Amino acid sequence: MKQKKFVIRLCLLMALVLILPLISVHADTAPTSGSVTNSISWELTEEGVLYIRGEGEIPDYGYVYVDREHQDNGPAPWKEVAEEIKELVIEEGITRIGESAFDATEELGPLYPFTKVSLPASLESVGYAAFETAYAIEKVYIPSLRDWCEISFEALNPQYHFATSSNPALLADLYIGGELLTGKVIFPKELTKVNDLTFAGREGLTEVVLHDGVKELGNASFYESKDLQFVNLPEGIESIPYEAFARCHSLNGFTLPQTVEEIGYAAFFECAALQEINIPAAVKESAIGAFAGCDSLNAVHITDIDAWSRIVFGLNYTHPHFHEGASPLYYAKNLYLNGELVKEVTIPEDVTDLSDLAFAGCTSLEKIILPEGLVVIGEEAFKNCTSLKEINIPSTVKAVQGHAFDGCSALEKVYITSAHLIACRDYKEQWMDEYGSESVFKNWNRLSADLLIPQKYDKSEVGLLFEERYVSGITQSGDKIWNLCSHAQTTTEQDAENCKETECCVSCGKVFGSNTVHAESVWVEATPATYDAPGVKELRCTVCQTVLETEEIPQLEKPIEESSEETSVEESVPEESTVSEEESTVSEEESSAPSVGTTESTEQSTSLPEEEGDGFPLWILFAAAGVIVLAIVGVILFKRRK
Repeated sequence: MKQKKFVIRLCLLMALVLILPLISVHADTAPTSGSVTNSISWELTEEGVLYIRGEGEIPDYGYVYVDREHQDNGPAPWKEVAEEIKELVIEEGITRIGESAFDATEELGPLYPFTKVSLPASLESVGYAAFETAYAIEKVYIPSLRDWCEISFEALNPQYHFATSSNPALLADLYIGGELLTGKVIFPKELTKVNDLTFAGREGLTEVVLHDGVKELGNASFYESKDLQFVNLPEGIESIPYEAFARCHSLNGFTLPQTVEEIGYAAFFECAALQEINIPAAVKESAIGAFAGCDSLNAVHITDIDAWSRIVFGLNYTHPHFHEGASPLYYAKNLYLNGELVKEVTIPEDVTDLSDLAFAGCTSLEKIILPEGLVVIGEEAFKNCTSLKEINIPSTVKAVQGHAFDGCSALEKVYITSAHLIACRDYKEQWMDEYGSESVFKNWNRLSADLLIPQKYDKSEVGLLFEERYVSGITQSGDKIWNLCSHAQTTTEQDAENCKETECCVSCGKVFGSNTVHAESVWVEATPATYDAPGVKELRCTVCQTVLETEEIPQLEKPIEESSEETSVEESVPEESTVSEEESTVSEEESSAPSVGTTESTEQSTSLPEEEGDGFPLWILFAAAGVIVLAIVGVILFKRRK
């Protein structure tokens, strides 16, 4: 009985052990459905499809701005099952997708892996960063083109922090009524505005036709449509907004409407295929970086030089890539007025401020006539006008802004008659403090130029307009005309008679320094060496006889004097030699009679070769050794058999 109870208890315990994990797993499983608002619910199916259904707006999630302050709305209710979502379906009736609804940042959880998104015709707007980290999206579906074009993709701050993350199709294919949006697209006639990001990121989109009723383009409306080649913009559009055609690398067919007044920040940024652009007379402003990176531009067409001179071009010295990009002329180099290449320009008399970058980069410009009444010449107004030969700054000019003539390498004559020239000096000091610039005429590489200036100004004041190397080249000639030389090219003059080589400016003749150069030289004995003292030799220039180097000649050795003792020794030498000859004769005779020992040793030494030749041949020794080896092998084999 006790054994039965024990067995029953053991079975119950084992069953409990097996059931408890199942209970705990079921308790920890995240919900797969629930409510979003009173009128919106969500459900994740076993196949991984997330359905959001109901009516109204999906709320904002995460950190949002409310009255310019952050507010944490927490994560979306489907955050815990984010990794299980394979497809997203927003059903008819939903009018807005809230901020960060599918933004799985570090605070909100894992990335969303779904690859398909279906949007309803009722959708009107998508909040900022709604799809911030939904990087896996490949296909987006919507019933009609009109439904898509009516969606407002929101941004945190369109002017400075525009976010493309509110558009789920930015990096995905867009299917309109089940068909891929590609090739030529005709904008719906019912709409008068192209919204922000509507055609952004559309690969395969080559042409967009806008009807005459369209009056407005949205920010980044065609952003990064890399295959887009042509867009017709109807008259009535007044602005090309922020990044409207930025990074449309294939865009080459384009005409700005005559009604355009403003070209926005980076509007045509990196439109690398754009070769020509027309700037309407109505344009009043071209913002920072509007044409930055448009490297293929070769022509800018205008119809009114007065209007062109008044355009406000944006400059940005903190962003080098956008620095001169506000002006298309900076890249195009060639300016056409009513179809003719501009070589000479007369600025209208009513222009008082010539705008920044007005003619910067215009390499075709050879002459500019500035009117009396002009007050300010803008920053970089004529920068890199490499064909400009002459400039006359009127007496009414009060300020020439920084780098106004930077890189004008062909300048031959500069006339400054302004009574307010000193203002240029004040401006230069301010410019140096803020930007570190050097001069108004920086990089002026022309060999020389004539500078006409009122007599009351001295060279030190004039020099403040130029770099220091130019100041040294200013020489007074008469009362008003000074020669301004850049000393850009120097030459070396040779003075063979004096062995001199002088470096001087080709244009003005200023001497920078001279060197002594000796072409040929020879060694000459200056002081001969004696028995009592060494001599000296000199390396002298054959032209000017300058001593270049000296060397010592070794002192001569004295000869040895003959003495009487040496003479007697010499006289006795024959007798000694006679005796030695006799002794040597005797020794030779003795050596010719060999002793017995000597004979034996000789015979023994001579017999050695014979013994080597008459001894046993080596082959006999090798044969004997072979026989011995065979005998040993035979004995070993015999023993093994036993």
